[in-house]
Amino acid sequence: MNKDTVVRAVVGYTGADATDVRVTADFDGKTFSETKSVQGPETTIDIFVGAPQNFQTQTVKVRVDAVNAADDANPSNNAQTKTLPMVKPNEKIIAYFLP
Repeated sequence: MNKDTVVRAVVGYTGADATDVRVTADFDGKTFSETKSVQGPETTIDIFVGAPQNFQTQTVKVRVDAVNAADDANPSNNAQTKTLPMVKPNEKIIAYFLP
């Protein structure tokens, strides 16, 4: 597995067919984005945000939006923010977005 620093979002989806979502992560003063197809019950999406190194205090914000807004039954639970004292290489930070 790649040793880069990643922000991982686990996206829950209850629809019968796959839908596209855009996952946006704010990390280390930069914004990163991935668009992926998700299908229930959960899809894991990794966003590469940097080289493997220590990052001092970080406020990580992750947002998931359906590409087609009609596919989003509950947009109120689409964002999470967490402040971490330090992010170290190989440390796992996972944001869950479940219906």
